[in-house]
Amino acid sequence: MNQTYQPKFGHCPCCNPAIEMLLHSAIARSRFMHLGTGALASKIGLAGKSKSVPFTRRSAGSSEQAEANIADVIYINAEVVTLDDKDSIVEAVAVKDGRILAVGSKSDVLHHKSDTTEIIDLNGSVMVPGFIDAHGHFLQQGLAKIVADLLPPPDGGVKTIDEVVTVLKEWATGKQQGSDGSEIENIKLAGWIVGLGYDDAQFLDADRGKHPTRVELDNVSKEDPVMAVHSSGHLIACNSKALELAGIEATTPNPPGGVIRRGENNEPNGVLEETACMQVLGLLALQKPEALAMMVEKANDIFAENGFTTVQDGRASKSVFDALKEVAKTGKLRVDVHAYVDCQMVSNVHEDEWPTKWYSNHLRLAGVKLNLDGSVQGKTAWLSKPYENNPPKDAPQGYATNKDQEVLKQVSNAFDRDLQIITHCNGDMAAQQYIEAVDKATKKYLKKHRKSYMPDLRPVMIHAQTVSNGQLGEMKRLGIIPSFFSSHVYYWGDWHRDETLGPDRAKDISPTQWAIDHDIKFSTHNDAPVVLPDAIRLMWATTNRRTRSGQVLGQEQRVSNLQALKSVTLWAAYQIFEEESKGSIEVGKLADFAILSANPLDAELDSDNKILNVKSMQQIKVLATIKEGQYVYNPNKEVTVFSTNP
Repeated sequence: MNQTYQPKFGHCPCCNPAIEMLLHSAIARSRFMHLGTGALASKIGLAGKSKSVPFTRRSAGSSEQAEANIADVIYINAEVVTLDDKDSIVEAVAVKDGRILAVGSKSDVLHHKSDTTEIIDLNGSVMVPGFIDAHGHFLQQGLAKIVADLLPPPDGGVKTIDEVVTVLKEWATGKQQGSDGSEIENIKLAGWIVGLGYDDAQFLDADRGKHPTRVELDNVSKEDPVMAVHSSGHLIACNSKALELAGIEATTPNPPGGVIRRGENNEPNGVLEETACMQVLGLLALQKPEALAMMVEKANDIFAENGFTTVQDGRASKSVFDALKEVAKTGKLRVDVHAYVDCQMVSNVHEDEWPTKWYSNHLRLAGVKLNLDGSVQGKTAWLSKPYENNPPKDAPQGYATNKDQEVLKQVSNAFDRDLQIITHCNGDMAAQQYIEAVDKATKKYLKKHRKSYMPDLRPVMIHAQTVSNGQLGEMKRLGIIPSFFSSHVYYWGDWHRDETLGPDRAKDISPTQWAIDHDIKFSTHNDAPVVLPDAIRLMWATTNRRTRSGQVLGQEQRVSNLQALKSVTLWAAYQIFEEESKGSIEVGKLADFAILSANPLDAELDSDNKILNVKSMQQIKVLATIKEGQYVYNPNKEVTVFSTNP
């Protein structure tokens, strides 16, 4: 395959490499972690398997049968969207030992009640399966919540470069509460003044398309290093002190695969692209050991608040995965986390002792991650045609981050080791490179192992932003599952239409209807923290396909409310090999639920997203989240009425 190859960004992770490198540097340079358990953390080994092992029913007539049929808790007076084979809607659910014991009418389910059963009246609220994060970054989202929030509306409030400066200044003088309740000064927590999420594409008026430079960031501080990370994670902006510490000056050459943007007399202007970021990111380390515990707690909170019961850490270095294991051993994970380790940073993932087929303390080693290109909004994704406006001079179509032989090697290794591989492909050329590698690796596997069939390994194409209809046909043949970043339609749809792709290509980004046409079970995701892990907005974007300006982008790619809901539940569970225990509300599956204010299946399309319809998907609120029969989010206690005699 013809390709413009650029050296890898430290084996470039997902669509936010700067954030991942920031997290990796912070954790890798830490000497110890404060998780609130002292020496206990080092003594806890692999605890017993979690309840995510296959469900086993007791045999009829056993002496334990009566007790086995008594529920721990029964939820009544709900509109239960089961997503079973008949897409049934029922009114009650019984739970025993964290699993679903019965589903059906209130009168039938109450047969499983005893004096010890807790009855929870949901007062007409809607129960759906707990949302499943098909692609995101659990610890990165936690990191984003402890540094300065530079996101634009609607997730944040930063709309200009001056506001970037203001928010960074405020954060630098602020404090936050540690996991032990004590207050920690932000500047002492990080050692640097750090913010994540500014977006030049969303800046207003004269700032649109511009990045903060060292001149603006010197107004935050001249004594302390300052760093602002772009929302895509492919660029960072630094002040003069940060550049000085990194040794970046006029005579510093651009590193392979990166750019040091410059001003007069070749002086660095503070904006660094791709690999150039590493010289700065490698200097940062969280100064307080409490930081990891804070990241985990905040990540737990934000995913649970949005109805997620299963989340992903979609590209972990060895140090990050080791940190996740230590967190899990101390019992600090409140939702299930399925983790994928970077196969180019860690070559022996298959030798890790952590379970791959079940969860231990809510953590599972799910497989490996590979990256093939950059981001469309940053004009680094690898396309078959040049970018619409102002294409990069050196690579007008973007570029690959791996050569063909390396991609084939990594896919083949995953197949041989019975590991699921998920691969970042934003551009259609990256998608083609992956399709060809999976095809060749499949043939190699069959020949090497002398088999006539492939094992069910479910390779995943992460993002699949610009994949073509024909490529989806090939993906169906090869069993490649697309996980679409459908939120892109809302967050960057206008930018893609007007700047990066042009109207003809932009209308078919995240082509969910084409996937339906090919009978493909797809998932959708937010790639948190690139955007917040909001499952409701994700489903809204998938069904409405409206941009920030309210325009419909690719009406023919809209799918139904039911298909959007399945993409964050049942089909997402299938993607991660957990469809037997998650994704629908059926007997034997885990009691993982999101309690909503309205039924997403009844939502109506918006005619104008600035004046939401009464039954708009965006009007739906997450009222509570239940993981294995226990609340992990329940802010409004009035949602439930407790009684033992309904």
